[in-house]
Formats: sequence, structure tokens, C-alpha cells
Amino acid sequence: MEDGVEDNTQFASQEYWESRYKAEAAEKPTETFEWVKGWSFYKDAITPLLRHPESSETTTIDMLQQSGFMNHTNLDYSPAVIETMRTVFAEYSETVKWVVGDIFELEKTVERNSFDVVIDKGTLDAFLTGFPDDDPWDPSEEVWDLVRKYMGQVHSAIKPGGLFIHITWAQPHFRRRFCEVTGMDVSVKKVGTDWEYFVYVARKKE
Repeated sequence: MEDGVEDNTQFASQEYWESRYKAEAAEKPTETFEWVKGWSFYKDAITPLLRHPESSETTTIDMLQQSGFMNHTNLDYSPAVIETMRTVFAEYSETVKWVVGDIFELEKTVERNSFDVVIDKGTLDAFLTGFPDDDPWDPSEEVWDLVRKYMGQVHSAIKPGGLFIHITWAQPHFRRRFCEVTGMDVSVKKVGTDWEYFVYVARKKE
């Protein structure tokens, strides 16, 4: 449970994030926050995989730009955070796009087979907090329905041969099968020592 949050299931709610981001923008309009560590923590694991990424998240923007990966589309269903990030990273306006959209209805926002790489850093984790009593060893059909819809939308957006990179603290015996649900080939990289994080790399078949 995150400090100051009474119920982590709030993380699965669009209303929670919109309210939180509005409050943060009003209080600290130029500050940003990294969920699940920052780019520098994963750089060595991810950089060799990237050819020309077109999707990234949160304050990883600076590090991707500095690492030579210029063109990204950033998507969130909170208009407040999209507007804040568009302002904070205005210097990258020619190469970085900010889009309000729902990952579960991604086809309404982006074209099919349009991204070389899609990166999820904590997004699926947030939605799964909506099932606090679910057995991670034996997920319910409701969880599987959410995962299939989420991964189906992601799979549709990626070009044949492209990658879905999922960054999370969820261990492989729980999470790998979710990444495999659309038939992509999945490998796993472990990052960190004292507290382990995992980078799941799923490649869409040609």
C-alpha cells in the first residue's frame, strides 16, 4: 500500500488518477514523478532492444531523448496529466506526442500496427489492483478478461515484429503468462538486487 493511500484499489480508477494529477499539477506544476523506477535503472536492459521506439511513459522522456530515441507517443486516460506533461516537456513538442486515450479502447486513438515498441511501466499493475482478493496463482476469469482485452489492444497497436516491453515488480510465475496471452514470444530480464524488478519483452510475430 502506497504511503498516504488508504486503498490501493483506487489505482484502477480513472477518477482517482484524474483527481490526483489535477491536485499535483496545482501544487507542483513543474515536478514529475517516476513510477516503478526511472529510465536509468532499466537503460542497460532495454536499450539493446530498441530500434526506434514510438511509445514511452512518464519522466522517462528526458532519458530516452538523451539516449537518442527521439519519437514517442505518450498515452494516458487522464487529461490532467497529459496537459501537464505536454507543458513540462514542451521543448520536445516536435518529436513527442501527448494523447488522451483509453488503453482498453486503443483502436479509437491509434492506428493498428503503428508502433515499433510499446512500453508499459506500471500500467497493467495499476489495473490489477482492482482485484485485491484475487488469487495470483489462479487468476479469476474477471482478471483474465481484463488481461486479454488489455493485451489484445496492445498487440493490435504493435507492428509485426515489434515489441511490447512491460516493466513491473511482478515475478515471472505470475506475470509471464499474461504477456503471452496473445501469442507473442516472451523473454524476461531481471533488474536490481535488493528489490527485484522485471522487464518482460514480448515480440509480435511477423
